[in-house]
Amino acid sequence: MLPTKRAPRDNRLWDKFAAVIRKIWLKKLDQVGREKH
Repeated sequence: MLPTKRAPRDNRLWDKFAAVIRKIWLKKLDQVGREKH
């Protein structure tokens, strides 16, 4: 993640964005794991 010198408001927004990406990524990994088994 890139260090930013912005307002905490932007950091919270980035955290939300990262959380959504993480959820989608984990869901994708879960699907791939099931296909392999």
